[in-house]
Amino acid sequence: MLKKAFIFVVLLIVPAVSTVYRNNNNLSFNSSSIIANFNTADSAQKVIAYVNPDNSYQAVSDIISSANESIYLVSYRFWSLDIYNLIYSRLQEKNSLRVRIVLENESHNWYLAYKFYTLKQTYGYDILIKIHTRDYYGYYYLHSKFIVVDNVTVFVSSENFIYSSYPPNPVQPKTDKLESTVYYPSRGWSIIVSNNTIASTFVESFENIFEAAKDYKPDEFGPYIETAYSFRSYSAPFEDQSKIDNHAHVIPFFSPTNSYETIINLITNAKRFILLELAYISNSSKSTHVLNLLNALKEAEERGVTVHIILEDNPPFDDDFNSVYNNLLEMGFNVVPAFSSTETDILFCHNKGIIVDGKFVIVGSTNWSEKSLTENWEAGVLVESFSIAKFYLNVYSWDWDHSSTVKFDSDGDGLSDAYEEEHGLDKADPDMDDDGFSDYTEVIILGSDPNDPNDPASASVEITSPVNYSYISSRSITVEWSTTGSVVEYYVYLNNSYLSTLSNDTTSYTLYLQDEHWYVFTLIAKVNDKVNVSSEVVFAIDTAPPQLSLIKPYNGSTFTTNEVEIAWHAEDFSSVNFSVFVDNVLVYNGTDTSCTVNLSVGQHTIVINAVDSAGNTASLTVIVKINEPPQPPEPQEFDFGLIIMITAFVLLSLLIIIVLKRK
Repeated sequence: MLKKAFIFVVLLIVPAVSTVYRNNNNLSFNSSSIIANFNTADSAQKVIAYVNPDNSYQAVSDIISSANESIYLVSYRFWSLDIYNLIYSRLQEKNSLRVRIVLENESHNWYLAYKFYTLKQTYGYDILIKIHTRDYYGYYYLHSKFIVVDNVTVFVSSENFIYSSYPPNPVQPKTDKLESTVYYPSRGWSIIVSNNTIASTFVESFENIFEAAKDYKPDEFGPYIETAYSFRSYSAPFEDQSKIDNHAHVIPFFSPTNSYETIINLITNAKRFILLELAYISNSSKSTHVLNLLNALKEAEERGVTVHIILEDNPPFDDDFNSVYNNLLEMGFNVVPAFSSTETDILFCHNKGIIVDGKFVIVGSTNWSEKSLTENWEAGVLVESFSIAKFYLNVYSWDWDHSSTVKFDSDGDGLSDAYEEEHGLDKADPDMDDDGFSDYTEVIILGSDPNDPNDPASASVEITSPVNYSYISSRSITVEWSTTGSVVEYYVYLNNSYLSTLSNDTTSYTLYLQDEHWYVFTLIAKVNDKVNVSSEVVFAIDTAPPQLSLIKPYNGSTFTTNEVEIAWHAEDFSSVNFSVFVDNVLVYNGTDTSCTVNLSVGQHTIVINAVDSAGNTASLTVIVKINEPPQPPEPQEFDFGLIIMITAFVLLSLLIIIVLKRK
């Protein structure tokens, strides 16, 4: 239990798969405080899931390097010089970038606050940094951890911006030259959401915090001393893994507004399993909202939902661990102390993650404490996505196996051994009815009986053409699909509008569409009166070639220098790639609209080719000539003999004049 002893006291946060899916199992939210709904048009997002500390630094690097206009950052703790350097580097590239930062009034934060302050004073960067003080503002702690870039992209995490959560190289241990505390890697989850509507809710939260926080002043918040700490190595099995879902649905939530409502509604609606990975659960009798969550978990367990909990058991969360742990076991939950069964790959569990029914995931900063749920500034997202949930379930399984001597999932089908035992399944057989679908796929995705190979729900449909998010160069397009299992009929929708009902032997559907438009084609396959499966593809029509025009040089231009800049302009519905040839030799290929070439003396033919994402092409040709540069005039040689003769003549003339004057 004391695997990490006293080393994490400084982390104390008291405040705190496929395209197939069921069309009838969306989560129902009853609370009017939920600010978004999965069925709204703007809720479809591109979501990228990451794991701390395995690849979380790459996530932060990706979002910061994408900033062109603004970076808004909120964090309870920000000690990472690596992340500071990422922002500084982007400021050097985009010196008009607007950077706004709010940090909790915590002494370790003052060092980087001072460094950002100095950047502004030294280079005039547009940086404003503020400190949240509890004596100045009503809420208890600023405990959120998020970044908003350009008002369109959001990074949300359970982890503070410190080295043990965001190491550039998690496999390489870090030894600080200063006397320092030794940290274990911090387990958490992070996620990037790309959507204007979601970003706007985080911008609003940021502005509320920023407006009330105090301006950072070195003479008020100091001394600014760098935090020294070392980092234990870790195998980072998920370092090269992340998960992208272009069709995820996201609900943002915040404390003190609606974190509690979001979490308890998720638990109340759970049907199969709930997986919790938490830093701690408050054991205070005054924690009314936490007790309500535990009661909701108990009610879920009583209606057949399997509950798993990974809970940190070391400082600073060890004081009440034993009593909480025993209480959870008595309630019938499967509970393990985090990373207690291994001598290597030991992590500190700082997560606040939840997975429900293999479809819903919570990522954010909200701990299971009264203040975190109802008083602190907290931020998180509830994500609906089979693929994102499965990604985090794989991480959870790895974490469980490093926290218990009893494996999480013996047959590797995605369903835990505890779930399979509680629901009469074979934990040693990943496909009990040998129908080609894993037990997890049948239970979670299809909703079919994993014991019955003839269950009509054991069906799936997949659109095979066109490729998702592709551009099509014809207004006539045929959508093709393949089906597994028995289907009664198909229903075709385009941009959520019903088009047609097709017989079960149909495998394609042809459309004639408008140019330069995006379309969402949805195919719903009816399996029986209660079960539908579906597939969806997003594509665009783009039949027009790029409109390509030359900026410089003019056709027929003559130069007396060898270096010539070529620049052009292109307009198109989709993105365009360019290739530039000089005398049939490729000199440039990419998306930029200019390049510089070095030409020899003589005439040259320059050809610029443009290809858009649909394969439409355009081309233009320009001929230039390079002349020999003009030669400077040769210096004239002096005739020293002539100069001497002229000089002698002048002197002789002067002498004669002098003699004549004397006479």
